[in-house]
Parts: sequence; structure tokens; C-alpha cells
Amino acid sequence: MSNIEYVKSRLGEMFLRDRGNVDEKTAALIKSELKQYLERFFILKEYSAEFSSCDNGEVALSLRAAGRRLRTAETE
Repeated sequence: MSNIEYVKSRLGEMFLRDRGNVDEKTAALIKSELKQYLERFFILKEYSAEFSSCDNGEVALSLRAAGRRLRTAETE
């Protein structure tokens, strides 16, 4: 399983468990997990994540991140 699929799976389980409702504790956990994942690839200067409810019962996530890409063996 790729890293992206792993993250999608974990986040999907959180939303299923909460049935689409994201309380403050769950939102903070998701934001933290996403930030940690991004920090594996970038040196973040800015990071923000906001949740909003949609009319159809879904939850929208707006993510903004800015930073520098980390050097990897493939880019050296």
C-alpha cells in the first residue's frame, strides 16, 4: 500500500467512525496527521487546514501549505 493510500485509509476510517461529523478533537487529529505527512516531503513555512460542512452531508477540507521540498536521493 502506498503512503498516500495509507493516509486516505486512516482519514476515511476517522470520517466513517464519526459519520461525517468532525468534532474539534477529531479535526485537530486530522490536521496534525496531515501536517506530519507533509513534513516528510517539505520544510513547511506555512500550514493551515480548515473544515466546512457541505449541503449533502460531506465535509470539505481546505488545506494550504507552503514550503521547500526536501532533498531526496532521487533529486540529488
